[in-house]
Amino acid sequence: MSRALRLAGVIALLGLGAGVIVAAARQLGDFDLPWHLALGRRAIVEHAVPFADDFSYTFRGARSGSEVAADVFLYLLTRVGGPMALQIFAGVVVAALAALLVLRARPAPWPIAVGFAALGVTAAGPWFVVRPALFSFVALAAFLFVIDRHRRLARGLWWLVPLQIVWSNLHGFAALGPPLAIGYAASLLVTRAPGRARVALVAAATLPASLASPFGLDLYRNALAVHEYARFITEWTPTTPSLLLHDLPLVLLGLLTLAGFLLRRPTLFDVALVAGALVFGALAIRLLPLTAIVLAPIAARQLAPLLERARAAPLLVAALGLATAPALAPTGFQYGAGFDRGNLPDGATRFLAASRPAGAMWNFLPFGGWLVWQRYPDVRVFIDGRTNRVFPPAFIERYARSEHDAGVFAALATEYDFQWAVVRARPGEHFSEPIARDPRWTMVYLDDCAAVYVRKDGPNHALAERGYLLLRHLTTPPAGPVAPKLQLALRHDAALALAQDPRSPRARALVEAAR
Repeated sequence: MSRALRLAGVIALLGLGAGVIVAAARQLGDFDLPWHLALGRRAIVEHAVPFADDFSYTFRGARSGSEVAADVFLYLLTRVGGPMALQIFAGVVVAALAALLVLRARPAPWPIAVGFAALGVTAAGPWFVVRPALFSFVALAAFLFVIDRHRRLARGLWWLVPLQIVWSNLHGFAALGPPLAIGYAASLLVTRAPGRARVALVAAATLPASLASPFGLDLYRNALAVHEYARFITEWTPTTPSLLLHDLPLVLLGLLTLAGFLLRRPTLFDVALVAGALVFGALAIRLLPLTAIVLAPIAARQLAPLLERARAAPLLVAALGLATAPALAPTGFQYGAGFDRGNLPDGATRFLAASRPAGAMWNFLPFGGWLVWQRYPDVRVFIDGRTNRVFPPAFIERYARSEHDAGVFAALATEYDFQWAVVRARPGEHFSEPIARDPRWTMVYLDDCAAVYVRKDGPNHALAERGYLLLRHLTTPPAGPVAPKLQLALRHDAALALAQDPRSPRARALVEAAR
């Protein structure tokens, strides 16, 4: 190994370390994390697995599977160290994943392994958000590491069984474990490799091991049912070429892997693994990080003989490492400590704690988790992010249509007797249009993330009288002079908006317009 390549490896390692820090510095803005924390809290309080739903009033009592071990772990981290503990945990997970990618690249020289591990981390980077799926990234890498180690040393494959049990209690992607193990055993049977009978026995044992969790058979039922929700959940939609343009590192990784296959004959198992990873990545956007985790070490192994001789190899390795942190930074995340309160309805939940509106609530689906985390058991939600666990596809379809269709919203309002609502109110977005257009509803709270409405003719009549006179969350500040008869009402609303969210550019624009 040349001195230049070793130096490039050190540079790549430093760049990869910087990427880990960037991933840990992301604020906690994921919509699903709060309901996972709430489930963990409930499991601790009740000393039981929370199988029956108690967070929604619409499907209260419905049975669902649970990754209770992950939820409890995340909740306990929060309880001990607050949100910062979760961010540190994210950094540890990404570092562990990077280390496993390096180890899986053997026998490639370590600088090349580090460079391709950095590329794999970069490609999976948009999905490094704190929720149970983080466990799956490390578990998948560890599962494949055990298989790769057995391929080199012919020992230690039995670790797959306890690893499968742990994985099955942490996240639903554990359904991938048995197919991987069985696929490895099948590749040995086809090639008539020695020890194939023992490998087949271990692979078979991963199947019952995968059922040793509160999920049970739901581990596989949920995986098969996900396609029914794809039209409602962006991350489960199929991957298109245009979407891939947002993850150029993954495209580069795929091209390098295929180039490695052309330059050097791969093993049957590697061919099957890459083919499966590419198919999975095409099935859904959410599976793309798994594709990156599979491909990175294989690309390193296949290209290592060529790169060891290439003069440009040190430059490539260093560039892959140094690109990690910049590539992970501009992905729409907010950076700093704690929760991203610009994406989560924190101000609205504090308003609700003070005003305590009565009756049934309608809510923006992604806000349901935060409302559960902050206001349960005083408040039960209409819907939240536990889509394929609790809420049937037909119900989610009605919810999705009610965001824009006044008729659908009116039917739901009659069925469930909505008395108040928490809606998405980010400037420039258009959610909850029926509520904004219905004169029977009054907006009583507004910030640049969320708005709260109450019905004028219900039990929250007194709260409505203290609300906005003219404004709705879809109202844009007037660009020109305001009619004199509306001036007083606009001043009232502008002052209320500024008091509720002093940092809001929209509120300040309203104040200027009201002068």
